[in-house]
Amino acid sequence: MILFLTGDEMICDWIEGAADSISNKINRITTLQMVRIIETVRRQFTNHESIYTCLWEEFVAEVSIQCLDGWKLACEFPEQHPIIFFRDGNGYKGYSVSSTESLGRILCETPGVEFYLTNETVDFVLCFNHHDYLIGVGKCKNWLYQNPGFSQ
Repeated sequence: MILFLTGDEMICDWIEGAADSISNKINRITTLQMVRIIETVRRQFTNHESIYTCLWEEFVAEVSIQCLDGWKLACEFPEQHPIIFFRDGNGYKGYSVSSTESLGRILCETPGVEFYLTNETVDFVLCFNHHDYLIGVGKCKNWLYQNPGFSQ
């Protein structure tokens, strides 16, 4: 079950607490970096209208699969230095993580949250949403197509 909760810094507290509990170093994305990431996502993967509550609702040409453990599957995407971001309070917050394996260990220690994964160049976005869908745009689309759970 995934919880869709927001509150100032609540999700950040969960992520940081989980990383500390398993001695995993993460780096918080600055507000300026986060603004750049969100602007790049909107420019590359949406119709440029921010009229929706959730960023994934703005995606165009996305691929999606329903998967209860989609958060685990997202951590299998071959990205060396993933960036996880999420809506926390009134804005987006995020962290740079050393590997998808580390990210998986961190997420195992947190309550379920809706999150997005990308990288430094923002050439893909994977979202695991509160409807248990894994949604992808950009270079992760072929990877999702090849997943056994994908059907058209």
